Amino acid sequence: MGPAPQPKTGKHRYVILVFTPATGTTVPLRLIKPSDRARWGRKEEGVHGVREWAAENRLVPVAANFFYAQNEEQ
Repeated sequence: MGPAPQPKTGKHRYVILVFTPATGTTVPLRLIKPSDRARWGRKEEGVHGVREWAAENRLVPVAANFFYAQNEEQ
């Protein structure tokens, strides 16, 4: 199933990021899940973004893409 934004909420941007371990290994990763991702990526107190999460998990980005989706009921 593809993205399904709620009606009358405008365009939504979906971001796809691909990471690899900074060590270059292909050993399975033990990722640390952010405890609260409601505002993930914003500069609010107590909220950390994807850069901090990647650094915590010793990951480096190798690819990125994004697309917009909108509900037809606008």
